[in-house]
Amino acid sequence: MRELKAMLMLAALTGVASGQMIGTGPIQPQEGKPAPVIEFLGDSDQNPAGAAVLVWSTGNPNNQTQNIAAWIQASGRFGSVVGENDDDGKSLAELQAYDAVLYFTNGCGGDMNANGDVLADYADTGARLVVAVFAWANQGCNTLGGRFINDEISPYVFEGGSLYTNANLDANDGSCYFDDVNSLTGLFRDNVRLTSGAVERGRWSDGEPLVAVKGNVVGVNLFPDDAYGNVSGDIRPLFINALSCETGPPTPRCIYQVSKVKNKANACGRVCDTCPYVRGDLVCTRECGSANDCPGRLKGFNACANGAACKVSADLIGCDIPPRNCRQCR
Repeated sequence: MRELKAMLMLAALTGVASGQMIGTGPIQPQEGKPAPVIEFLGDSDQNPAGAAVLVWSTGNPNNQTQNIAAWIQASGRFGSVVGENDDDGKSLAELQAYDAVLYFTNGCGGDMNANGDVLADYADTGARLVVAVFAWANQGCNTLGGRFINDEISPYVFEGGSLYTNANLDANDGSCYFDDVNSLTGLFRDNVRLTSGAVERGRWSDGEPLVAVKGNVVGVNLFPDDAYGNVSGDIRPLFINALSCETGPPTPRCIYQVSKVKNKANACGRVCDTCPYVRGDLVCTRECGSANDCPGRLKGFNACANGAACKVSADLIGCDIPPRNCRQCR
């Protein structure tokens, strides 16, 4: 269940922007107006608690896939979760025994065109399909093909070889895909671009897509095993949400532009190493029907570990659909 917050916390934005949480004080509206109530964007409906989920991988040790299935099961969001590494492939009838499927790959295993065809057939039924790295690795034997790619049922297509560079969670649209996802750093990602009609829900700090949705198909540009190394943060909620949450179109939000940033020194004269904002940054806050629902100005600070603080002021632009570069206050 989403949490309603009576005070807008600026530091939560830092978690979206840099993958780190920094201490905070509340942003206060001017002119004595009450602080807005902040609500997560997206519907609260989720797959029923009794839903059956299949975690299917190819080219993986079987216990790796089973371990992923175990922590998804432990979330309590599903009735049963089965993990199988199956290089022999699946039939549509086998997949239809499950309400949702998470597919990923990590090496050569099976006929990737046939796997792409059957995943496309499963997506055509309207069931939730989540696909993750290295499905778009562009390395042949571990890269999905078939109808899933050729008919652009996938939210992504590959643009080059896989990326082995660290990036942090940068921005998201505040939808339920990012409930309880406050920080995330990942190394194993694919070089992808969105297909026609796909909606980007979250982005990495290097500009690569993180989560994109196309109908009932969710693409997560991250390897899903947190025991594999080279990943930190809230990877588990991200994949659990991808399997379960339902969202509609983006909702208009109050949009502000940072107008002033002051790095205030501590008692010893030391300032913060880095302020999380610069002038011109866009900040998206509460849902709104018009600009009249939004305070005209927000002021707050981000406290640093050494006792210094970055004071920030932001001026209202208006109420609109958040642009891609609008950071989300949560």
